[in-house]
Amino acid sequence: MYSKRNSDVLDVVIHLHSFRNIDARKGLYVIRVGVKAGSIQGTPYAYFTNPMSQSSFVKDQEIDIPIEVKCPCARIGRNGATSMCSNFISRGFVISYREERLELNEGCQFQLRVPQSTEQRLEISFELFLAEIKGDSSNANQNIAASTATKKDVHYFSRLAYMSLYANVNNSLHAYYPITFTNFNFCQLDVTMHVALLKSSDEKAIMRSLGAISIALQSMCDMGLSSTPTFEQGPASCAVLWSMFVSILPQHKKGGHMRIAGRLRRTWVEIERRYWLQFITTSSLKIQKLLQAEDEKAQNLIFAGTKLRLVKPEAILNTYDPRLLADDIASALCHQTIYSRGESIDCLHDSQSNNLQNISQKGPHLIVLQHGWFATCNDMRLIQSYVKLLFPKAIVFNARSNQENSSLPIAIMGERLADEIQNYVTRNCPALGNANPNYGRISFIGHSIGSIIIRAAISTQIFHPFRPKLHTFITLNSSHCGNKYLNSTLISSGIWTIMQMQKTSLLEQLQLADADAPEKSYIFKLSQEPGLELFKQVVLVATRQDSYVPIYSAHIHVPLSNSQLGGSSDMFINMVRNILSPVIANPDIKIIRLTLDIDFKAQNLNTLIGRAGHIALLENPKLILLLLFGLYDILR
Repeated sequence: MYSKRNSDVLDVVIHLHSFRNIDARKGLYVIRVGVKAGSIQGTPYAYFTNPMSQSSFVKDQEIDIPIEVKCPCARIGRNGATSMCSNFISRGFVISYREERLELNEGCQFQLRVPQSTEQRLEISFELFLAEIKGDSSNANQNIAASTATKKDVHYFSRLAYMSLYANVNNSLHAYYPITFTNFNFCQLDVTMHVALLKSSDEKAIMRSLGAISIALQSMCDMGLSSTPTFEQGPASCAVLWSMFVSILPQHKKGGHMRIAGRLRRTWVEIERRYWLQFITTSSLKIQKLLQAEDEKAQNLIFAGTKLRLVKPEAILNTYDPRLLADDIASALCHQTIYSRGESIDCLHDSQSNNLQNISQKGPHLIVLQHGWFATCNDMRLIQSYVKLLFPKAIVFNARSNQENSSLPIAIMGERLADEIQNYVTRNCPALGNANPNYGRISFIGHSIGSIIIRAAISTQIFHPFRPKLHTFITLNSSHCGNKYLNSTLISSGIWTIMQMQKTSLLEQLQLADADAPEKSYIFKLSQEPGLELFKQVVLVATRQDSYVPIYSAHIHVPLSNSQLGGSSDMFINMVRNILSPVIANPDIKIIRLTLDIDFKAQNLNTLIGRAGHIALLENPKLILLLLFGLYDILR
C-alpha cells in the first residue's frame, strides 16, 4: 500500500476519432474502454461526444447491453455512458459494408491515483461488441440503415474482439494508435491518448507536466484550433490548462480532432518505423553484381550482430500492442541488399524518397495482391488489411480470378488476372486510364506462384496500356526460375508424387517439364518477355526457412555452386540473364533483395518441411509489419 501523500494523480483522455471497417461483419457495434496502471483501475468521470453527423448512430431508442458485458447500469443510446465497472462505453453505431468509415469523435476522461514514480505504464483495454441483424427482415435492414434499430431488429450484443495497449507515461503522453482488434475481425479504430500529471508532491514533476501541456496547447494554436492561452506559471495552472486542452479536442474547427489525430499518426509511423528498422540491416552492391549470389557467411555474421543490438519495445515505442510483440511469437531478422549505380546507401534512400514524394500526389495508387498455388484471396487478407492500415490513400485490390483453379497453365492465369485488373480499373479507378504515364501508379504484391502470374499478366496485350503506370513489384518467396532444383528431397518427392497422381499443368511448368527441353519450357520463355524492367521499384523477398522455393529462385541469381543445378547450369544462367539484363540496362530501376531469417518459437510439421517459412509472411502480423515498415518509402 502507499499513502496519498506519496501518490500522483494522472488524468487520462481516451479519444475515439473514427472507425473504419476493413474486414469485419455488418451490424450494430459498441466499444468499451478501460484504463489501469498495474492493479489500479482508472475511474471514468467525464465524457464528450461531438460527431458532425448523427446519421450512423443509434438514436431515439435505447438498446440494453446484456449481462455478459457486465455493465449493469450502462445503456446504449443517444449518448455514451460510463459504468459501475470503471469502463467507458461508446454509443452504438451501425456498420453496413466493408471499407465504411464513420466519424465517432467521442471520448472519456479517467483519473488514477498511482504511486509516485518518474514513469508509469498504463494498460488501456478496448473491447468490440457486435449485435448482428436478425435474419433477412427487410424492416430490420431498413431500420439499421436508418439508424433506428431496436431490440426487434438485432441480436443481443456479444464480445467480438479484445485488444489492450501498453502506454509508457513520463508525466505526460500524447499519442496515436490504430486499434485493429483481431486478424479475423480487422478494423481500424483511430484512437489518441492524452495523459497529464495533475497532482503530485513533487513540484518539479508538476512543472514538467505543465510544460508538456503548454507545448500541446501551442501545437493546437499553430494548427489554428485555438488562440494562444495566457496563464500564470505555477503548479496551480496545470489543471486549468489541461481543462482548456481537453475542451479543444472534440471540436471540428479547421479539421479539428481529425487533424490532431493525423499529426499524431505521422509521429506514430515515424516511431514504429524506427522500432522495426532495427531488425533490418542494409548493404549496397554495384548493379553489375546483380546476377551473383550473396555471401551467406557474411549475412550470418550480420544477423548475429543485429541480435545483440536489439532493444525491447518499451525503449522505443510509447504505445504498443503486447500481444503483437510477445517473445513467444515467431520473429525475424532481415537483410536488404540495395543494388546501386554508384550512389551511397544514404543518397539512394534520399533519391527514392524524393522521387516518391514527387509522384505521390499525382493520381491514384492501385496495389494489386495475387495469391499463390492452391490458395484463395483469403490467404492474402492479412497483408491486404495491413496495407490498407499503413497506406490509407492507396486503393488495395485482392485479385480473385484464379482462386477457383490455381493449377491451370500460367499463361491462362496471367490472362485472367490482366482481364480482372482491366475490369476493376474501369469500374473503380478510371483515372488510371489517363494517358499521362506520370498520373497514377499500379503496384503488385505477389506470393509464391502469384508473382509468376503477375509477370505473365503484364506481358499480355490486355495489360499493355497500363505498363507506363507500373511502379513497385514486391515478390514474396516466389519461384521466378522454377522449382526444378529444390534443396529439399522431401519436397521434391512430394511434387513428383503429385505430378504422378494427377496431371497439373502448373507443377509441370514450375519443374520446367512442360517441354522436350528446359529451354523450351514456359518459365524459360517467360524470362524472355518484358517483366521486371517495366517497374520503377522491384523487391525480391526470400526466406531462409522456406524449403518450397530456393533462395536463388526467389532472388533470381545464379547459385554459388553449379552442382545445385545438375546438368542445366547453362540454361539456368541464361534464364537469370534474360530476366535481369534488362534491369541492369535500365538506369531508372531500383532493385532490392530482402533475406528473412525467421526464429520460429515452436517446432512442428510445418517448420520441419519448410512450409512455415513459405507462408509466414501471410500469417504472422509481426513479419508483415516488419516488411511493410521496412518498405514504407517504397509503397507510400
